[in-house]
Amino acid sequence: MNILLHNYLLRLEHSPEEPFLIHNRTTFTYSDFARLIACHLHHLQNNQINVGEPVGLLLRNSPEFLISYYSLLFYGAVPVIFPLNLSTNRLTYLINKIKINAVISQPEYQKTIDEIEIRKGSSLQRLCCDLNWTMRDQSQSLVAFLKEQLGYQQVNTLAEIVFSSGCSGYQKVICHSFDSLINNCEAMQHLLTWRRPNRVLIALPLPYFGAHAFVPHAVTRAGATIILPERLSPEEIAIQLVNGQIDTVIGTPAYYEKLLSPKEQNPPTTSKLFIVVGSQLSEAVYFELRKQFAATIYHLYGSAETQIVALNRHEFDDRINSLGRLLPGWEMRLADQIPKSTSPTSGMLYVRGKSLMTGYFDEWQKVPLSPNKWFNTGDWCHLEEDFLYFECQNHERIKRFGYAINPDEIEKVLREHPSIQNVIAVPIRQMESDDQIKLYIQASGEIDENQVREYCLEHLPPYLQPEVIEFVQYFERDLTGKILRNIVNKT
Repeated sequence: MNILLHNYLLRLEHSPEEPFLIHNRTTFTYSDFARLIACHLHHLQNNQINVGEPVGLLLRNSPEFLISYYSLLFYGAVPVIFPLNLSTNRLTYLINKIKINAVISQPEYQKTIDEIEIRKGSSLQRLCCDLNWTMRDQSQSLVAFLKEQLGYQQVNTLAEIVFSSGCSGYQKVICHSFDSLINNCEAMQHLLTWRRPNRVLIALPLPYFGAHAFVPHAVTRAGATIILPERLSPEEIAIQLVNGQIDTVIGTPAYYEKLLSPKEQNPPTTSKLFIVVGSQLSEAVYFELRKQFAATIYHLYGSAETQIVALNRHEFDDRINSLGRLLPGWEMRLADQIPKSTSPTSGMLYVRGKSLMTGYFDEWQKVPLSPNKWFNTGDWCHLEEDFLYFECQNHERIKRFGYAINPDEIEKVLREHPSIQNVIAVPIRQMESDDQIKLYIQASGEIDENQVREYCLEHLPPYLQPEVIEFVQYFERDLTGKILRNIVNKT
């Protein structure tokens, strides 16, 4: 029996009335959820969905997302989890590429599906997920019925299809096997067993790998409760944290900044666990979170291809700016090319482990990716006493005057200017000479190009002086709030 689905059945069998999900102010027990999954399985059968068939999920953070995802896994179909920030053109391209004929969506996305059908020139099978469905035949137990379905999914080794965050300008199509999901689940569930009961608030879009690394599998295995705060403001969440209604939060640095209150308040009576995914917390936000919420703070590093690779337990490791240490089961190399023996202390990060994807969709059916093969993360890192530190993505490095420059060396200086809200530095590649430096600046006050150049001359060494300066109104960001640097550089 597949352990991911077996985890849910164990909870259903032994704790049917325990809360599985709290959505806004509605609570779903394990038995409530199982009834809805069973109804959805009948819906898939009635619509003649095939075992192994890819089915698109176009759903926001909601009970419908989790019901549809679990139902497809039980049934043996392959959930294709679309990020909600994709354009209609991109969705159409991906639906054609993966050969998707059926989509589960909510009513607000029907217009999007209409446009996709026009662009692709054929109709899609539109499936739904209704929270008001009831089982017709209630003579058979829910556990027995769902166990019957487990035979189907064993036919297919591909568990799900997800997408990269799109920092490179487009989303890569990523295939995960059941084995890779199980290995990640086993690593992540240990983070959630620090207390019982554990109510885990997910402050990320569920299609994003940082949320999906925990939801639903690791949360279910740990016996925790998922909280999806779709209509709750950060102020309301902060109150629930103080009142003890939430124990763990999984979110981005931008979300944690919103939780902070400028007013003095009493700290929670019980400790909290804040799990950070995406970029690093600033030291100021880190210490303020600890002060206001008595929080233990962990930072996770990984990607949609690898799932979670490294963990920084800040209080125990005392390395605020580090990505942390590798999780058990992962190996790494730092090099321009994969070394034959030892690794240098700085270089391109390569990793391998059992949670690694099966492969990109284009390659998966031809040559599945072996867990023993090294995967290039594209991140330039350095190592200090077994702790990884991120410098920049390799394609962002600026090469001039014999230096390989991390753009952050320039950006952090310019962000100190009171009239500069944000800035990114990018290389302009030259055919037969060093890179030039281009600055994209989002101003927060009155400032012009000459003033920027004067500031650079005063605060930066000669080899970091920019050749080109351009002002922008805003920066495009991914689901976690990271600036899409490649998109900015193409505009």
